Amino acid sequence: MRRRVLYCGALLGLLYVIYGVLQVYNGVVSWWFGSDKLMQLGVKVFETHVPNTFPDPFSGLTLITIGLLFLAALYHSMRGFTRYKGYLFAAWLLAVTVLVLNVVEICAS
Repeated sequence: MRRRVLYCGALLGLLYVIYGVLQVYNGVVSWWFGSDKLMQLGVKVFETHVPNTFPDPFSGLTLITIGLLFLAALYHSMRGFTRYKGYLFAAWLLAVTVLVLNVVEICAS
């Protein structure tokens, strides 16, 4: 059970970092170079990709921070330190805050 939780945590942290890097890249390409060609990892459903990587470098930096916090919590948990709980709490708090902000943005659109 413990090993499975560690693998899921590592996957979650890596996905946050990967999507954060893609959002930073898409933001730089679209804002500074004016290109409409964006990188997507999601599955194309009708006219959009799920999950969609939109061109916002600041949101990308937020996702990178959340992913690194999850990975730091995983590292400290594997080493046996109790401070992993603080990293995990901060990561979940930021992740839930970003989720709420995205839902509010979707409802406002």
